[in-house]
Amino acid sequence: MYDAAIRVRLVQSRVRRRRRERERRALRGLAALCLLLAVSLCGTAGAEGFGSLGAMGLYGSKSLVDKGRSALRVFLTMISWSLENAIDTAASMKARGYGLPGRSRFALFRFRAADAALAAVSVLLLGLTLAGTAAGATVFYYYPRISALPLSPFSVAVYAAFGLLSFLPFVIEAKEALVWKYYISKM
Repeated sequence: MYDAAIRVRLVQSRVRRRRRERERRALRGLAALCLLLAVSLCGTAGAEGFGSLGAMGLYGSKSLVDKGRSALRVFLTMISWSLENAIDTAASMKARGYGLPGRSRFALFRFRAADAALAAVSVLLLGLTLAGTAAGATVFYYYPRISALPLSPFSVAVYAAFGLLSFLPFVIEAKEALVWKYYISKM
């Protein structure tokens, strides 16, 4: 009885520890994403800030002091913009229930059998292409003179696999465009 209670507590503590670790990983990923977004937005906002200062005539002088003042003005403006965006993001996340216990995830995408089949075909085509390249079936020289393409049955199969792998995204996009047009025509 006593050992069973200890085992239950150990399992519960492991579950809590794993849950905390998953939450930490999610927060680290979110922080990295926010950092990348902030860096890209700061570059854009900095360029806008310098452009607007130049348009107002505040960045016209070439003196070092004037350039420093203008850079400080742009920096302070970017900090205030980023703080405003952080407040808006935090309010939006709180309104959507981020971080609440028992919150379920929602995604429109589900990995279906067709997705698995497409992934399997892609891996198969990639494997055939890599195997043929590693075996030397696609050796081609263009310097100092152009060599003839090897046309053995295996090399032709490697060329076809690479061609199908290259055109697969185009085929999928064309199919989706046709389906979309079909659905639009039925409205």
